[in-house]
Amino acid sequence: MRIAVVSAANPYRGGIAQFTDALAAELRSGDHEVHIFTFSRQYPGVLFPGKSQLKEGVNAVPENTSRSIDTVNPLSWYATGRKIVAFEPDLVIINFWMPFTGPAFGTIVKYVKKHCSAPVICICHNVTPHETRPGDKVFTRFALNKADGFIVLSSTVGKDLQQLLPDAQYRLTHHPVYDVYGEPVPREMARQELNLGEQNVLLFFGLIRNYKGLDILLHALPEINANAPAHLFVVGEFYDDERPYLDLVQSLGMTDHVTIINRFVPDDEVATYFCAADTVVLPYRSATQSGVVQIAMHFDRACIVTDTGGLPEMVQDGITGFVVPVDDAKSLSRSVIRFFEDDNQSQMEAAVHREKERYSWHSLAAAIEDLAATLPVR
Repeated sequence: MRIAVVSAANPYRGGIAQFTDALAAELRSGDHEVHIFTFSRQYPGVLFPGKSQLKEGVNAVPENTSRSIDTVNPLSWYATGRKIVAFEPDLVIINFWMPFTGPAFGTIVKYVKKHCSAPVICICHNVTPHETRPGDKVFTRFALNKADGFIVLSSTVGKDLQQLLPDAQYRLTHHPVYDVYGEPVPREMARQELNLGEQNVLLFFGLIRNYKGLDILLHALPEINANAPAHLFVVGEFYDDERPYLDLVQSLGMTDHVTIINRFVPDDEVATYFCAADTVVLPYRSATQSGVVQIAMHFDRACIVTDTGGLPEMVQDGITGFVVPVDDAKSLSRSVIRFFEDDNQSQMEAAVHREKERYSWHSLAAAIEDLAATLPVR
């Protein structure tokens, strides 16, 4: 098939772009011709809280990619629609993750469906955003209601989709394991690179926003260190004000137990942080699913997550990690202590290694192909 993919992609950074590139590579390996239509401008600078939207040092447009979508320029939406139609696709895939892209994506889908017969499948990373704003539901419905079928990456997203579009035809396929960050490296080598010794190491990884609950983990840290001393690495760019977190670390007396790396980490450094860690902690207040769990799986690391959204679907409590109540620093600290004191690490890492075989890009591509085969060609 000739497949058009509309999404964030290289040279943009972040989880959605990585997802798109990995999916495109898998589809191409199955003899599909894939062309990606991505952004010329994803967010206006005034709306973007980070330092850069693009990968550092990457300027060239990758092969089989068009940077044509400006989220605040409607003319570019129609221009992208025309380019997709000219590509003569057999299938169009839209990656949807936030309402802000709704007007652009919805207009593109509407144009494409008017001018070509290809069915449209939307991969829903989120239907309900983590941080809601006025107009979210309107923009989301506009983006999704013209799609012919849907892939959801967790049952939570499936339920959200059904509430928004009760007649939606969808398949549930869990988020594949990210395997684009290189092979695991020995723990000792990773720790040597970070100047770490034999202490217990916790990792909080990814962009820092309020809903991810870093403050909850920081509040749990004193009790953790009183029973199973550990060093916490916070690795990711702050999209919230960093100062309250720094003040909290200091007020809790945890300055010597926390290292903060406030920047977007390039792909070639990811393995070092995950392989140096004993466990990865996701104390999220809300979630659909998280690519961080899939990165941890690739490196055979157990995760301690909260019981929200699709996180418990990805972490088997007591087997591949622990699941704790939301917004409960006491329960979180007990689970971290249990992880170290009960010597769960080796057993959980072995279980993660077995479990990750279920979450392949091949399975996602197959689900897309199967769904596409059931959709009518107009």
